[in-house]
Amino acid sequence: MFKAGPTYFDLLFVGMTVLHSDYQGQQSFANGSEDGWLLGIEFGLRGMVQFTDQFYVSLATTLVYLPLENDFGIRLGTGGGPAAIAAMEYQIEHNTWDILLYDRFYATLSDDLFLGLDEGAYQQAGRYSFGFDDRRQESSDFFNGNSTYFTNVLGVDASTPMWQDWRLWLSAKHLDSWRTWSFDDHAGRNTLQGILGYNGNDLRFAPALEYYLGHNQNDDTVDHRVYLTFKGRLTENLSLIARGGYLWFDGDSSTGDGYLYSLALTHDLSRYTSHTLSAGRDYFSNDLTDDRLVASYARYSIYQTFSRSLNGAASIQYSEDDSDSFDGERTNVNASLRYSFLNGYNSGVLLNAAYEHRNGTFTGDRWIGRLTYTQAILTRTTGELFYQYEESSGDEDFNEQLFGCTIRRYF
Repeated sequence: MFKAGPTYFDLLFVGMTVLHSDYQGQQSFANGSEDGWLLGIEFGLRGMVQFTDQFYVSLATTLVYLPLENDFGIRLGTGGGPAAIAAMEYQIEHNTWDILLYDRFYATLSDDLFLGLDEGAYQQAGRYSFGFDDRRQESSDFFNGNSTYFTNVLGVDASTPMWQDWRLWLSAKHLDSWRTWSFDDHAGRNTLQGILGYNGNDLRFAPALEYYLGHNQNDDTVDHRVYLTFKGRLTENLSLIARGGYLWFDGDSSTGDGYLYSLALTHDLSRYTSHTLSAGRDYFSNDLTDDRLVASYARYSIYQTFSRSLNGAASIQYSEDDSDSFDGERTNVNASLRYSFLNGYNSGVLLNAAYEHRNGTFTGDRWIGRLTYTQAILTRTTGELFYQYEESSGDEDFNEQLFGCTIRRYF
C-alpha cells in the first residue's frame, strides 16, 4: 500500500486468464471475433481518499494487457458482476439513529465473461470476451453490448430501536440506469422502504410490517407493496416464513393490482440434511436493469453434507412470469456438488449443472454444465481450471464447449 496524506493506493492482485471457446450454431461473428483463444493479464488497483473516519471516496480499476493483440486497456471494477466500481459513503450516528448516506456506481455485463470498461483493449472469441469492446468498433449482432447496464444509486439508509425489542428500518434511493456502452435507454427510478420488525425472543413468531414504494420516471407509474411477515419455528427442526401483502399501482401499468403471498418451510432432517419447500406470488424488481415482474412460483431445494469435505445442493422451480421482457412459464433445475481438499475451502472441485425450459415470449430449452478445479498454490495465490458445456434449442440453437484456466496472486 502507498499512502500520501489522506490518499491510499493498493495493488490488489495480479492475474492471468487463458480461455478457449468452441462454438457450433447459427450465430455468425465478426471477422477476428470467431471462437478460439483468449489470453489476458490483469493488474487490480484501488484508490481511496479518506476525508474522515465516516466519509471516504473509493475507485477500483483493472489494467488489462492482451498479449495476442499487444494492446493495453483499463476497466473499472475488479471482476464479477454486478461490480461497484465507485463509491462515496458517509456514516453518522444521531441519538439512537444509525444513518448511512451513499452514492454508488455499478456496472453489469450479461454477455461478457469478464467485466470491461473504458479503454480499447479488447479480444473476443465467440460468445466470450476479455477487456473492453470499444463502442466505436463494429461488433457482431449477437455481441453488441445490449445486455450491458450501468447504474448510479444515490441513497440513504437509517435504523433505530423502537420500544422494547422492536426496530425500524428506513431506506430511500434514487437510481439512474443506462443500457449499452453508449449509455442509451436511460431509466430513472425512486424507491422508499420502511420495515418495522420484532427482534426479541419472547414471541414465537416474529412479526414485521413492510412497505415498499417504487416510482418509475419513464412511464410515471408508482407501485406500492405492503406485507405482513411472520418468522419462527414450528418445531425444533421445522421453521416457517409466511408473508402476505397487496400490490397496487398509480398510473398506467401492464400489471394489475393483486394480492401477494409466500410461504417457506425449512425442515432440518439431520445435522447433515435440510430441505425447503416454498411457493407464492410476488413482485420482483432489479435496480440495475429496471426489470420488473410478477411471478407465481413453487420451489423445492435440498442441501446435503456428505462429509467434512463433500457437500451438495439441488433445486427445482416452476414459475409463471408476467413482465415486459418475458411472459410465460419457466421450469428450472439446478444441482451442485463440491469436494474440498484438506487445506481449506480455497482448494477443491466444483460441479454445477443447470437446465431451463421456457414457454412464452421465448421458447426453448437450455442446458449448462461446468466443472471447476480450484487450487491454492501459495498463501495468496490461487489457480483455477474449468470446463463448461452449454446447449440451447428453440429460439436460439447452439452448443458450445468452453475451457480455460486462471491464476491470481492477491496482495
